[in-house]
Amino acid sequence: MLILILNEYASGDIILNGKYYEEPIRFKYKPIYGLDSRYRCPKLIHSNFEECEMKAKKEWEIMIDDYFYKTKKFCCFIWSALDCETEVANKCNQNFSQSAKKNTIDCFRDGCNEFSYGSWSCWWTPNKINITLTTVIAILIALGIIVSCFLAFKPPRQNDMADTLAKDGTKLNHISYHTSM
Repeated sequence: MLILILNEYASGDIILNGKYYEEPIRFKYKPIYGLDSRYRCPKLIHSNFEECEMKAKKEWEIMIDDYFYKTKKFCCFIWSALDCETEVANKCNQNFSQSAKKNTIDCFRDGCNEFSYGSWSCWWTPNKINITLTTVIAILIALGIIVSCFLAFKPPRQNDMADTLAKDGTKLNHISYHTSM
C-alpha cells in the first residue's frame, strides 16, 4: 500500500510510506520546463535554474492549490521565477533564454492579464508588504513617543507667563514714563 502525504507547511516536502523526503513537489505549469540539455550548460547553471522556481515559490508562498487558479499570487510567482530563470539561462544560451521567456509570457498573457509580466503589483511580495508595514508602524510609534515626550517635558511658554501676569493686573509690554517739567 502506497501512502503519500503532501506536507504544505514543510515547503512542499513529502512523506512517502512513512519516510520523510526533502524533494520539493513540482508541477509542470509552463510550456518550456528546465534547461535544454543540447546546450550543455554547466551543472551549476542547471542547479541555479532549478532553484529559481523554488525561490519564487517561497517568495510568493505558493502552495499546491495555488497552481490551479490564476490569482495574483500565482501569476506573480510565474513572473518572478521567469525573471530569475531568464537571467540564469542567459549565462548559458541567450537564444534559449529569450525563447523560453517569450513562450512563458505568451502562455500566461491571457490568464494573468490583470497581473501581467512586469506589473508593479508583482513587486509587492508578501515579505515586502510585511517589511513595509512593520517599518511604517515602527516609525509612527517612534514619532508618537517623541511627540509625547516633547509635550510632557516642555518648559512653560512666555505667553503662558504673560497670561498669568495679566490676570493679576500687571502689564508686561507697556511701560509708561511720566516726565515732569
